[in-house]
Amino acid sequence: MTELTTNASSSTDWQLLSYQDLTHLCRSDCPFWTPSACDLRVALRERLKELSFLLGVLQFEERYSDSLPDLLQGIVHLVPPSWQYPEVCQVRLTLDDECYQTNDFRESRWVQRALIYVRGQRAGLIEIVYLDERPESSEGPFLREERDLLDAIARHIGKMVERSQLEQQLKTERAALREANIALKQVLTQIEGERRKIYDAIRTNVERILTPTLRALASVIPVEHKGYIAQLQSQLEDLVSPFVSQMSRQFTNLTPAEIEICNMVRGGMTTKEIARLRRVAPATVSKQRERIRRKLELCGSDTNLTTHLVMLITESGHSQSKGLSDEDLVF
Repeated sequence: MTELTTNASSSTDWQLLSYQDLTHLCRSDCPFWTPSACDLRVALRERLKELSFLLGVLQFEERYSDSLPDLLQGIVHLVPPSWQYPEVCQVRLTLDDECYQTNDFRESRWVQRALIYVRGQRAGLIEIVYLDERPESSEGPFLREERDLLDAIARHIGKMVERSQLEQQLKTERAALREANIALKQVLTQIEGERRKIYDAIRTNVERILTPTLRALASVIPVEHKGYIAQLQSQLEDLVSPFVSQMSRQFTNLTPAEIEICNMVRGGMTTKEIARLRRVAPATVSKQRERIRRKLELCGSDTNLTTHLVMLITESGHSQSKGLSDEDLVF
């Protein structure tokens, strides 16, 4: 314990007092007290009450962190023991439409009040009453320090309510975000289903109507023009399986001309057929095919270019048709 002096005017010694010192000094049997120091003992006792109240508030905030009503009711019951005359002290806390009070609260002529503000708006009122008359002090029977403590309690309650409202708002917004996430996933799934239906309808029309028509046309046109039919058929296949767009995205180093040649090779056309359609020498097409193999990293391997292109796009299309996963929706 801090070493004390009997000189009541020594402010330095009192500033060094700990909570345990105050508890000891407030005992009536403490040998330190002299008649001239009785008023100081009363002041120390009231200070100890205030510290006990603040400690109790902290403990209640930890215990009832998820329940604002329980926290407020607990604070109400902590107040009377912290006032000068707890035996006649009662408390009522009004917040919006809710009321929290001690068991024997009733209106009285001896009352202290403090307004509670939340986000700058008046939200409630806390009232301290004495049920019986007590000696006059700085504010009726109430001490000046009790007024300061009451105002501090009102401010602290306002901050607690504001924090609770913000936490509840955050929970509500998170719940709404989760619901929006689920709804968006359902919408995207529905869009993917509709897209698949459109794709299937186009593919069906190509296979049932356009492809047979092209085959019939190929049987009656001159041989030297059948390459055009083959190219048209390849383009129709690309319509239902977008080869060109996929190649452009996957291999950005390919030129448009090289992608067009890839499409022809994938369709099974020979170097001579490609040269005839493009009106270039077969040697030019051969060089272009070599550049394509190099860009596709096929040089030095026995992999057939036609087979590689067919398998490449088939695998790409398969991976893209799996739809959206949960990881696609991130907020």
